[in-house]
Amino acid sequence: MNNNNEFDVYMYQYDISHGAAKSFVKFMTGIDLEGIWHTSVVVYDYEFYFQGGIVCSTPETSIHGKAFKKNFLGKTKKTKEELITYLKSIKNKYTCENYHFLKHNCNHFTDEVLKFLLNKGLSDEFLNQQNSISNTALGKFLIPKIEAWSDQIFNENKNIPFNEVLENNNI
Repeated sequence: MNNNNEFDVYMYQYDISHGAAKSFVKFMTGIDLEGIWHTSVVVYDYEFYFQGGIVCSTPETSIHGKAFKKNFLGKTKKTKEELITYLKSIKNKYTCENYHFLKHNCNHFTDEVLKFLLNKGLSDEFLNQQNSISNTALGKFLIPKIEAWSDQIFNENKNIPFNEVLENNNI
C-alpha cells in the first residue's frame, strides 16, 4: 500500500506439471508450452484462488507450493472489504459443481477478480492455453480423459465450503 490508499495486485502463477509440460508437450506435439498454469490473485497480503471453492490463504501456502512467477499487475483502490463483498457475490459461481478443467477453472476466477480490482483481466495465454494442444492428435486423445478425471475428483469433493476466513471477514 502507498500513501494514496492503493494496494499492490499480483498474479501468481504455478506450473501444476512441475516442468513436465515444457518437455513432454514439446516432445509429443511440437508445441512450446512453458507450463500448465494455476493462477491466483495476491492483494492485501492474502492469496485468493479457486480450488473447489473460493479460497483465501497466506501467499504460497496452497498445495501448489512456491509460485513459478509473481507478476505485478498494478494497483487498486478497492478495499479489502470491497473485495470480500465481491467474492461473496460470486461464490456460487465458483464451486465444485461449476468447475470445468478447461472452461471454468482457477484462471477464469483470477481473470474475474482482476477485472474487479484493476479493470483488466488475464491474457489468453492463461484462459485458452488448452487451445494450443486441443487440435493435435495427442490433445484430442488426452483432453477428454483429463476432463473425466478432473470431473471425478471434483465430484468426490463437493462439500468444500466457501472459505471460512472469507465468510467471517477475518482477514
